[in-house]
Amino acid sequence: MERLLFSNWQLSGIVTAMSGLPVDIFDPGGGFLYGLFLGARPNWAPGANSKAAMSKVPVGYYFNPSAFSQALVQPGQPIPSADDPTALASDQGTDIGNVGRNVLRGPAQSNIDFSVGKRFPLTELKGIEFRADFFNLPNHANRDNPVSDIGNADFGKVLSFSSSPRIVQFALKFTF
Repeated sequence: MERLLFSNWQLSGIVTAMSGLPVDIFDPGGGFLYGLFLGARPNWAPGANSKAAMSKVPVGYYFNPSAFSQALVQPGQPIPSADDPTALASDQGTDIGNVGRNVLRGPAQSNIDFSVGKRFPLTELKGIEFRADFFNLPNHANRDNPVSDIGNADFGKVLSFSSSPRIVQFALKFTF
């Protein structure tokens, strides 16, 4: 009886754990002074950096959106990215901002999948196998990256999830 109860078990699992994906902050209205109509990066707000963007985060946001500002240049003002103090903006426009590429990281991702199975031998060649598979065992929600478009009303918020809810499946197999 003990042999029937404690033998022919199979356990398997997959654990996935990774840091968040890079978040590239984007200003769709940036770079107009250079004729860039596909956008550029914004500026850091005065005194802000990546550490400040991740601190004092308002409720409902992943990062502090006030750490970023549009790279706006007023008429007659020097264009910061031109590296020429005599290059002045003739009209109000946007410059290429000073925020670097992928300065923030999105939410971390983790998942556990687990399987347990038991084989019941009937004869030397025939048997029955029962199996239970658990996908996303802890039912943990993995969030997608936040909205990184400074022109979007949801800038800095996480709006979607990249994981499925817990899924359990059972299988019964007759081998011969």
